[in-house]
Amino acid sequence: MQTGEQWVLDASVALKWYLRDEQLLEQADAVRERWVQGGSFLIAPSVIFSEVAFGLVTASREQSRLNGRAARAAITNFTSLGIPTMSQAQLAEPAAQLVEERGIDFYDAFYAALSVLTGHTLISADRRLCEAMAAANFPVLHLRDYVC
Repeated sequence: MQTGEQWVLDASVALKWYLRDEQLLEQADAVRERWVQGGSFLIAPSVIFSEVAFGLVTASREQSRLNGRAARAAITNFTSLGIPTMSQAQLAEPAAQLVEERGIDFYDAFYAALSVLTGHTLISADRRLCEAMAAANFPVLHLRDYVC
């Protein structure tokens, strides 16, 4: 069901749901809450699972921001949310084109390509990605500008 807001979810937002020492938690939590309650539609490239898992494991192992058990539980929780994804295989060519034409980092280009293909606004806490998307006139919203 697609109601209300329609977003391409960036891993930088999803990670804030689990890394509670981050900034913009209120906005990130509002994005999640609206999704859970059916007030918004989220979609992401399938690479989001790898990026979120990597971010959580790194926060656990290298930064001691949460313990290993909490990181694994967060990964399980994230994958159980049922956020629809588009495969990397479907997005690889348009992502590569965006890297070439717009200079967007490769993994970020998967999110940008999905935004372009669906017409949904990318929501991200990554300033550099938001600036690159805005410079290319692609629909983007930095999480700090999200109205809770």
